[in-house]
Amino acid sequence: MEGFAEEGQVDNMFEEMLDMFMSKNMLYDPMKELNQEYPKYLAANKDKLSKDEYRRYENQYRCVQEILAHFDQTPSGSDEDSSKSDKQVKKLMEKMQSYGQPPEDLIKILAPDLELGPDGVPKFPDLDQCNQM
Repeated sequence: MEGFAEEGQVDNMFEEMLDMFMSKNMLYDPMKELNQEYPKYLAANKDKLSKDEYRRYENQYRCVQEILAHFDQTPSGSDEDSSKSDKQVKKLMEKMQSYGQPPEDLIKILAPDLELGPDGVPKFPDLDQCNQM
């Protein structure tokens, strides 16, 4: 990051990356899959989960539904429309995240090769083991 002349350039790069990850192209299919899997998970685990966990997962499921509804109702259009849509998606994703991590079983469906640590946070490869250019 030292190669960037100004801190603002780094901020802009991260903002652009975040926007890309919040786009319909990136989120729609995983959200659609979550929308299909959440009801099955909730039904299968209702008696296994505490009331608080079950309520959290229900709230996450509602957020998934809101995100999909937003994508389905938002026409593709101008940059201004896209910017408003991105802000709404970010707000909905933050709301979903406020309920914590989705159930590990659902994460495994979406990302079967992803390894989670005991705290539920994804494990990343040891950067010392990565090949350097």
